[in-house]
Amino acid sequence: MSYLLATLTALVLLNSEAFGKSVTGLFKSEAARQQRGQFITKFMYQGSDGLLVIRLDNVPLATEKESRLLLFQDMDSQLESLNCSERISKAQHAISLTVDEYNQTIPKESTPTAWQVLYADRYTCQKDAVIPSHPDLSFSILLFNADSAGNPLEHFSAEEAGLHTFYFLLLLAYFIASCIYFKPLQQALKKGGPMHSILRVLSTVLALQGCSALCSYIHLARYSRDGVGLHLMGSLAECMFLCIHISYIFNTENIDVIFHLAAKTHVETSFKAPGSFQHVNIEGTRVLLAAAHQAPHQSQRFVYVSTDEVYGEGLDQVFDESSPMRPSNPYSTTKAAAEYLVRSYWDKYKFPIIITRSNNIYGPRQYTEKVIPKFLTLLQTNKKCTIQGALPKSRHFLFVDDAINALRLVLEKGIVGEIYNVGTSCEIPIMQLAKELVKMVKNVPDSEVNDWLEFVPDRPCLDLRYPISCEKLQQLGWRADVSWTEGIRQTVKWYQDNADFWSDQEPIRSKLEKVTNK
Repeated sequence: MSYLLATLTALVLLNSEAFGKSVTGLFKSEAARQQRGQFITKFMYQGSDGLLVIRLDNVPLATEKESRLLLFQDMDSQLESLNCSERISKAQHAISLTVDEYNQTIPKESTPTAWQVLYADRYTCQKDAVIPSHPDLSFSILLFNADSAGNPLEHFSAEEAGLHTFYFLLLLAYFIASCIYFKPLQQALKKGGPMHSILRVLSTVLALQGCSALCSYIHLARYSRDGVGLHLMGSLAECMFLCIHISYIFNTENIDVIFHLAAKTHVETSFKAPGSFQHVNIEGTRVLLAAAHQAPHQSQRFVYVSTDEVYGEGLDQVFDESSPMRPSNPYSTTKAAAEYLVRSYWDKYKFPIIITRSNNIYGPRQYTEKVIPKFLTLLQTNKKCTIQGALPKSRHFLFVDDAINALRLVLEKGIVGEIYNVGTSCEIPIMQLAKELVKMVKNVPDSEVNDWLEFVPDRPCLDLRYPISCEKLQQLGWRADVSWTEGIRQTVKWYQDNADFWSDQEPIRSKLEKVTNK
């Protein structure tokens, strides 16, 4: 009965109105130079004549930069061997982006054909030219089938049709297997015996896998029509997929310690997509807690790494572990909510948890959305450091080695059920940070430092500072060993020596987000 209801629900959702396929993002001059044409998307196409619609929000800037979109057909292996100028000349279609909407016909294909889309502009092949500090170009690209009158039709690409068929066959196999084996499995579970635990784990995994396949089927079928899909179904599929693997690991391995650091952390993004932060930071924590608590081998420690931002802004107050939580943005709110989940397992089950709340951690290999690597990568690509707002903001910075030592000490000497602040007295105004990095990277005199700073509008609810007291952790014997001077020196050197790590980084996305943003 439940399977029938799920199937009917899927049919209702799939028959609702849809409009076409889409990819959104930013055209970036520096990325185009680094990659000899910025990779935008790749799609497999099969069917009648298609229609590619490109939309821009800043046509004057695109015209000034001589922006172009390059389309390559079945040239994956050849593109790597071509230099910048050769790549541009080999494009099957070169679209000059001089209007706010441009329509490009994709010819009829009887077999699956791979199309690759790159962005280029006047700076792409000029290695020595200085790229002005213009904003990146926001775009959306939509792919339709078109009839003879140019009207878009619903369609599957070859790749998506294959995925959709795979999930349909997988669902069919699960349905047939459940019809055959449900009663024998139910009877075996009732009898108990030495195989009881194995059968219980196996049946749980298979049930979750079947539900995940159903959600993926619904999500991808809708996505192949509108380029958006059903985020609820996608999230459920990803969550179930995660549950399957985490449950399997905890049921088959003897795991003693869990350090839970996984999270979505970019504050500005959390205002644009709060749902994804809730899904990852709260639901992900719940899944991990449940799997660890229910595992046959009981874990000895579950260390949850939170943030000083849960306290909210502190102008004159220094926060200790007993201070109330007053998060001021969606990111810190999800971290506070996850803390309550973690504490509930201690309060109800005496599950051995410890919570840490740390300052801004920095060091080599940090993702470029964070302030220090963001400034470093901007400067190394001849762009200005962007300072948000006019109010004097500052942050406490903790070097990654000191953060690791703190977590190790908490594991060895920390008291279960307790919270520990992890931070330093190294508070640096963001303006001072930017100027210091300008001097280190650009090697300019003081009189020219301000030329590398650019003031931009403030983001919502930007707290000025987060001062915390670490006395409780220091009583365990912890001290920050790496000075700011040494830590920032190591960090700057690493980013200068490893441009290949950060030159083409894009926002971190989940597995299903990657599938639906090809």
